[in-house]
Amino acid sequence: MNPRKSPPRSLLRWKPKRRQTLLESAHDVGGISVFIYLFAKYFSAFHARAMAEESGFALLKRILLSPECKIGYHTLKVLMEVACDGDVFKPTNLADVPIMLNIDSTAVVRNVAIFQHFLLNWKIWEKAKQGVLEMLLATIDILVHGSHSYYTFKHHSVPESAACCSRF
Repeated sequence: MNPRKSPPRSLLRWKPKRRQTLLESAHDVGGISVFIYLFAKYFSAFHARAMAEESGFALLKRILLSPECKIGYHTLKVLMEVACDGDVFKPTNLADVPIMLNIDSTAVVRNVAIFQHFLLNWKIWEKAKQGVLEMLLATIDILVHGSHSYYTFKHHSVPESAACCSRF
């Protein structure tokens, strides 16, 4: 049979082998988590642009400085997770202090803007619960200490990244 004389497959009528719902099809391609991941990736890029354009850091700073905002260990943990690439804290079973410092952490500061706007802003942390400011200072000490495994990397990269952030 000559391939040039055979009818193109796109003109043939395709019949589905079986009918599936959207949920079944989503399960076949990896589950709902794939769609959630794609949705989050899209909005992550969108919100990063909006955060820079609409001065989102100033808005968040205003919220954190408001008297209604309660600054605690969870706030510190969330900000450190956003600013660093590794685990800085370990969970505890205590209600008063739900996290403890991971002294063996190899975390590196990746988001210098979060550090500059929130973690190094003493006005935010002066109204924090008892012990939170001390944990913040101990965490910063662990991240910049000379015995940290990535000390030489951070010693050179953090000032350079801060200079880049201020220029752009």
